[in-house]
Amino acid sequence: MELSVRRIVLSNRDVIVGTVRDLSHRKKLEQDMWEKIEELGYANSRIYALTEKIRRVPELTPQLLHITDEEELLERTAQLLCAREGLGYADVNFYLLRDDALELCYSTIRPRSGR
Repeated sequence: MELSVRRIVLSNRDVIVGTVRDLSHRKKLEQDMWEKIEELGYANSRIYALTEKIRRVPELTPQLLHITDEEELLERTAQLLCAREGLGYADVNFYLLRDDALELCYSTIRPRSGR
């Protein structure tokens, strides 16, 4: 709520005029605005991170050009994708399409023991 009180002189008489406004709608709009700004900040950070990864691809590609073996290519590519100086991904899985089905052919995720 917003309360405004004012003393004025009207026809040689002191008069007090007051108004009360409900600010609930304005506060809700303000809260929504700040939430949208926060979402935009997160989106901007994600776009920046993706742009930086895309920018790194031409620098990393030459490291794969001399490889002639598929297994070595998958392993080295996974290393580059997961390395901090590479693209910094936590884990990588490579799938190949065989007989209309995806088949996992390489993964940096280690199976948990005892399961």
